Amino acid sequence: FRDSIHMPLHPIKFIVSKGPPPTEDGDDDGSYGTPDHHDDDGHHNGGGTTKFELCPEAFELLSGIEEPLCVISIAGVYRSGKSFILNQLAGYQDGFNIGATVEPCTQGIWMWLVEDDKHARGPNGCRYLLLDTEGLGSFIKTESYDVQIFSLALLLGSFFIYNSLSSIDEGSIDKLSLVVQLTKHIRAAAEAGSDPAEARRIGMYFPKFMWLVRDFSLDLNIQGRKVSPREYLENALQPMKGDASRVGGRNQVREFIKQFFPDRDCFTLKRPVANEEQLQNLANLSVEDLRPEYKEQVAELIDHIYAHALPKKMHGQLLNGPMLLALVTSYINAMNEGAALTISTAWENVVRQECGKALHAAQETYVRHVSDRVAVARVMEDQDMEALHREAEAEANKAFRLKAVGGSYWTLEDDLRKFIYETKDRVIRDNYRSSLDHCEGVLHDLVAQIDDFLTSGKIYAIEEVEREFKRLGEAYARKAKGPAKWEAQAKFLEKHGFESARHAHVRLVRMAKEEFETRLEEQRRRSEDDFKRGQQLFEEQVAVRKNMEHMVTLLAQENADINLRLQRMDDQSRLLARQNQVQRKRIESIQAASRVESQNDLSESNNKKNPMSMTLE
Repeated sequence: FRDSIHMPLHPIKFIVSKGPPPTEDGDDDGSYGTPDHHDDDGHHNGGGTTKFELCPEAFELLSGIEEPLCVISIAGVYRSGKSFILNQLAGYQDGFNIGATVEPCTQGIWMWLVEDDKHARGPNGCRYLLLDTEGLGSFIKTESYDVQIFSLALLLGSFFIYNSLSSIDEGSIDKLSLVVQLTKHIRAAAEAGSDPAEARRIGMYFPKFMWLVRDFSLDLNIQGRKVSPREYLENALQPMKGDASRVGGRNQVREFIKQFFPDRDCFTLKRPVANEEQLQNLANLSVEDLRPEYKEQVAELIDHIYAHALPKKMHGQLLNGPMLLALVTSYINAMNEGAALTISTAWENVVRQECGKALHAAQETYVRHVSDRVAVARVMEDQDMEALHREAEAEANKAFRLKAVGGSYWTLEDDLRKFIYETKDRVIRDNYRSSLDHCEGVLHDLVAQIDDFLTSGKIYAIEEVEREFKRLGEAYARKAKGPAKWEAQAKFLEKHGFESARHAHVRLVRMAKEEFETRLEEQRRRSEDDFKRGQQLFEEQVAVRKNMEHMVTLLAQENADINLRLQRMDDQSRLLARQNQVQRKRIESIQAASRVESQNDLSESNNKKNPMSMTLE
């Protein structure tokens, strides 16, 4: 953190006053602070030449602190040891200037950001900022100037230490009489008055109040009863009894203290050293030179302050460095113009500044969210762009509400919506142009493929052209992206589609003619070949026919010869048949004669063997 904002390791000037030395009467003679006289509405009549300025180094430091700030401011009579206490809070023996003369050491207001290694951060991760103010009651400054310094310490602080010496008595309370004038210098709102009720309203914005009594040597006893420092303070703030003309002014101071600081406390410290010379040279003393009881009390005081100091808040909003700067700037401008310090006006300036920063942060969030995605995608579809817009708008609104303060920022939300709408419209137009460029590039490549296809000489049918165009159309649908996809295609077809189709048609007609002529020539050649083959076949058939006729003649002659031979053979067969029949009859006659002869021979044989049978017979 120190490296990021160049955090100094020493106090730096915060607010300084410019102008010639003041006079006690507050005339327009170059006094510090505006003149003491005020009109009824709280504005100064006339004007001094003193001007307050915010130091550049302080501005740079606070501008870089985004964490909440706990502002511990201290005020008191000059030469009362305020700076020494703040040095202890910062964790150093020296830092804020400590002197030994009657002149104030601190001029204007100085600041010191407590280092993390000196004290841990407070609630909400807040950082501790110490403010050392110019001492009150200096003989070289006016009461009006004191009131202005005192007012800044109160309005900027979240924990306020009023430093005084010895005890809380009438003298020390009287030195706080400037609180009566706070209602003339400070207002809760522009239309506020200066009555006691206004003191209560102002008190709502004032920090916790601690009355630190230095060099305290009294016993904390009241009417024989031991009391705490807080009870000691409350007892000192009780109204004085007596004649109103005599005690009225003092009681008014007491009442204003109670009205302005409802959350108040008290702490007492013994003298740090017994030796007067050492007391004048505190900055150069070592810790060992201080009284043990004093060191214990200081340690207890520091623990108490850090335990009870809370981050600076206004209207429930934690203030960081830039917001505190807005308050300071508003208050300084009012003082330089001789006007009262109006808390509501200063807060409005804070709200305006922070809401302006919130608007800027929300705008950057939207642009960054959209730009990062677009840079990756390059070209986005409409639905993706709409989804991205909704995401970016949600992130932007979230960033705005995270940083915006106050409740009246509807106008800025309208500004944010207008910015988002205009940015979205610009991004959509840019995306459309990117889509158009991309799609035209895709079409350019596809046109080259179409030309190559049409001039390749490999087209033989219109179906092939249709298939090729369909394939290229599908390739375009895959590669083309964004809202200009179909418009780019339509423009391409309008500009190049007819020419490509005409070229394809001419090519197909030429190829068809060439193919027809080729086929016609082939058909002619085939016809001639067929004719020759037919003529040859006819001649062969004629030869075959003559040969067949000759063969038929020969066959007829052979058939006649065969028939003749058959007739002869038939005649011979009939002759043979008659001869066979005669021969068969002859054989049968021979056989019959043979059987008769055989039977006769048998009968004779039997007769010889059996005469009886012959007798019988």
